Formats: sequence, C-alpha cells, structure tokens
Amino acid sequence: MRLLPDSTSRPHLVLLGLLAACSDYQFAPEGEAGEGALGGPAIAVDPLVIDFGQREPGEAVSPRLITVESIGDELLHIEEIALVQGEGDFTLSAWTEGHLEPGASGSLTVGFEAGSTATGTVEIWSDDPDQPVVEVLLRGAVGGPEITVDPVLHDFGTLTVGDTDAVAITVRNDGDAELRVSDLAWDPSSSELTLDTAKDLNGSLPWTLQPGEQKVVEVAYAPTNDSADEALLQVASNDPDEPLVDVFLTGSARDFEGFSTGWYVLDDGIAYETTSNPSYVVDHHGDSDLYWYEPSGAHGLLGSSDPEADFATMRDYVIARAAGPYAASSPFDYDGDSDLATYEYATFTYFLCDFWLPADDDPGRYEIVSGAVDDGIQVMVNGEILGRITLGQTGSWPLDNAVPGEVNTLIIILVDDSRVDKYIHDLGFYRDGVFVSG
Repeated sequence: MRLLPDSTSRPHLVLLGLLAACSDYQFAPEGEAGEGALGGPAIAVDPLVIDFGQREPGEAVSPRLITVESIGDELLHIEEIALVQGEGDFTLSAWTEGHLEPGASGSLTVGFEAGSTATGTVEIWSDDPDQPVVEVLLRGAVGGPEITVDPVLHDFGTLTVGDTDAVAITVRNDGDAELRVSDLAWDPSSSELTLDTAKDLNGSLPWTLQPGEQKVVEVAYAPTNDSADEALLQVASNDPDEPLVDVFLTGSARDFEGFSTGWYVLDDGIAYETTSNPSYVVDHHGDSDLYWYEPSGAHGLLGSSDPEADFATMRDYVIARAAGPYAASSPFDYDGDSDLATYEYATFTYFLCDFWLPADDDPGRYEIVSGAVDDGIQVMVNGEILGRITLGQTGSWPLDNAVPGEVNTLIIILVDDSRVDKYIHDLGFYRDGVFVSG
C-alpha cells in the first residue's frame, strides 16, 4: 500500500497519518458494501465545497467535517490527503487510516482562522480508478464594517473676522458588513466652530450604514476675533479596528484688512535697574544683556527654553497696555528724552505689529528696516530673534520665518541705557524694496 506519493510529483502539505489517534475520528463499522456498491475500490467525499461564510476578524469559527466513504466492493486505499492553501489560513486534522473497508467511512475536520479572507483545497488521493483525486474547495471571507472618515484633519487657515467657511466631513462604510455609527462627540474650543449633523437628511443617531453607504456632516467656522480656534469631532462606531475616529479642525482669523493691524507702541516710562544680576552686566550702549531686564517677564527671549511661549507672554503684555494701533503710511520715527544713570538703569519701548502675508506669497520678499537708533533695538518675529543694532547703526532683516496665510507678529524692543536721548528712526516694512503701509 502506497501511503505517501513521490514528494516531487505533488508539492502539497501532507497531513497523512501519524499526528492523531484513531479515536479522533468517527468510523463506520466494517461490513459488506451492500446493494448498489460499485465494483472495485470507490470513494465518496461529502461535502465537496465548504464555505465558512462572512466572518469578522478574529471571530471564533466552528470547524467543518469532511466525510470520506468507501462505496466500492473492494478495499479503498487512501494514499494522501493534502491541504493546498491559496491565501489565508485553514487548518486540517490528521488522517491516520491507510485504507477503508467497503462501507466504512472516516472524517476530517477543517478549521478556519478568521484573520483574512482565505481560499484553498483539500485534495484526497486514493486508488479509486475513476477519480484518483477528489478536491474539496474551501473558502472563507473575513470582513466586517470598515469606517472611513474624510477628512480627519482640516485647517480653515486664517479668515477675516466676520467671514464664514465650512467643510463637509464624510462618514463612509468601506467594509462588507453593516456599520453602526453610535455617536458624534463634538468638543470645540469656542462657539465659532459649529457642527451640523444634517439630521433632516441623515436621521438621528445611531446610524446604520450598509456597505458603500455614507453620511455627510458639516463643520462651519465663523470667527468673531483673532484668537486661534480648534475642535475635536470623535466618530464612534462598531468598526473593530477603529471604534473611535478623531477629526481635528483648526482655524484662526485676523481682525484687520490689508497688511497689518498697525503699530502698538508701549513705553511705560519706568526706569528698571540693570545691576541686579551679575550674569547680565551692562557695560556699553545697547548691550544685549539689557534685554534680560525687560519687564514683561519674557526676558527678551534671552536664554529662553520656550521662545514661543515667552514671545506670546510678551505680546500679551504689550497689547494689554499699549494704546493704538497706529497706522503708518510711511516710515516713522519715535523720539524721547532720557535722564537715566548710564548702564545702571534702562527703559524699554515696544513696537508691536501683527501682519499678514497672502498664502501664495514669499516671505523672503519682505523685510523690516530701521534707521539709526539710540541706544539699541532687538527685532523678533514669531518668537525668533532676527537681530540687533546699537547706537548709531542702521539695519534690515528679511522676514524669512514669517508664515504665509497666517497672522505673524513682529516685536521690536528699543532700549535706552544712558542720559539725554532715546529714539528709533525710519522704521517700516518693505516688500521688494517698496514701503508697505502698516
């Protein structure tokens, strides 16, 4: 009796015999083939197709039975049983019987691991001369609901206060089983962002979406001030892989038209002592150590571990105290008197301007230009120190770190640390060398 075929003829996974005891199977009692038996060895296999149907990933699936019966009037030799995997994961129990008496039967079990859609074949080789190999086709589909939310991130950009924009958010079932959307949790930072679930069209939650079906909701943004806004929309469903999908929305606005808000100028008239910290010794006009003593608490960003936060502190400090803004139609001057004890005290005058660059513009075409100063200035944009000049110097700084399509902030600190004068002359923005009104 040939139990194993030549391994080069059929490269299958051979599962014949030594892996399980006979008690693992149910065998019919031996006996005569009975009336209607075929002459010689003959095989009958049931079923010839096993379909495990549609399953969700990881679902426990009961194994299926394959019955092999000897229906001839001679001994049926089972030569090989092989599982041929197409894709996915099937399992096949061992077969320990080399032959079946006429009328006897045995069984195998086929398992399906619902990890991915699978196809395969169980090949049963015997000495039945009419059908030496019987194939049992296997298939099992793995799927379920699959949620797609688009977009999951949306930035409204920078709008003008009073304008409104909106974005449509699609919730779609790209799976092959029913999707149940149970909740839309909405968490905005302000009432300027609103969610419309289109209840008249979509109905009340929960929603049931068949494969390929979708619902559309809308988020509108109507800014009333120049504060940044954000919102989180969480979509809850029965998708086993993504039970919760987060959608992030952001936006900001500018409460001015044109290039800038104009200039906020703050001089509090207070002389601040500059001898309190030996690490910051002031020994010349416009000394950079002076900026450590500026009164906003941001220390002029000197040694800052979080320049963005410190810059925001400085901006809030100036806006809360300055008059204005002043709209400059040409480069402007600022002049004042000083009676300070040289290097021992300093005053700080701030020039702040929020400005706007079109989304398609090149910030490198812009620069901030200053004429002569007394005793020095430090120029900052968006939390970055662009540079300094001191007594009698002039300077210009390209706005390479400005962000197109957003509101940017410029702060210039004028320091005075000696008696008589304090001033800045011919301050202004330029684009391609041409003054920009601000």
